[in-house]
Amino acid sequence: MINEERTKMMTRLALYETKEGKKELKITRYSPGDYVMLQMLWSFVCGTLAFVIICVLAALYNIETLMTELFSMDILLFARNILVIYIIFIACYLMFCYSYYSYRYGKYKKRVNAYILRLKELYKHYVQNGNNQNM
Repeated sequence: MINEERTKMMTRLALYETKEGKKELKITRYSPGDYVMLQMLWSFVCGTLAFVIICVLAALYNIETLMTELFSMDILLFARNILVIYIIFIACYLMFCYSYYSYRYGKYKKRVNAYILRLKELYKHYVQNGNNQNM
């Protein structure tokens, strides 16, 4: 005989596993520190690339001014200013990314813990009904 309550529980668990659970279960396999540091490393690379693209676009936009002042400007001062702006940009971006990925990991961990509790409930349901030979 099909147990309707158990079928509902299994359906909810299967839906979670196939949709958002696939991503959440993968992420929570990491420890919180490992996940956040991995994402921070990736964010550093992407942030640096974004900064370079922004600088190139700004240089292309101001190409005429750059060409006329190229020989009269202090290149070292210009490079130092760009470096300072880069450090400020990447520090702010990485602080944002750290808080975002820490929050995201915590949220996913709560959902996965709820999923694990539902799995335990399903297992208890099997044990209570004496159907544990099918597991």
